[in-house]
Amino acid sequence: MSISNQTDKIFGTGDGFTTVFSFPFKIFAATDLVVYEIDTTQTPNVSHLKTITTDYTVSINTASEGGTVTFVVAPPLAWQTLLQRVE
Repeated sequence: MSISNQTDKIFGTGDGFTTVFSFPFKIFAATDLVVYEIDTTQTPNVSHLKTITTDYTVSINTASEGGTVTFVVAPPLAWQTLLQRVE
């Protein structure tokens, strides 16, 4: 199967309330994705690698590309989220 969307990462911005973030690229398993929260209030920014099932879950759109990441706790206000496909 070919992957038509070559984008391999997407950033989002936390608001302290939103827990669901979507991604537009194809993955075949939840472990094909790494998730970070980035504390942009620190200089330099500090990245926090999140743990699947502990910090978030992944829902894959099996009919097409994309899916969602649902955080257990909403990323803090102004922090960035990074959802990145890994190979």
